[in-house]
Amino acid sequence: MENNLDNKTNYSENEVPQEAQEENGDKPAAKTIPWAIWIAVIVMIIVFLYMWQR
Repeated sequence: MENNLDNKTNYSENEVPQEAQEENGDKPAAKTIPWAIWIAVIVMIIVFLYMWQR
């Protein structure tokens, strides 16, 4: 008998329906990650300049 200690199921057999994958207004992560990086860089520059002034 096989012990399943972490109670994980085999998700590779359970396919997600196509309707659940394609929600309206859902953006791919590849388009949102670069914007998050730019915003983080700008915030870091602003914080650096603020600390440099003091």
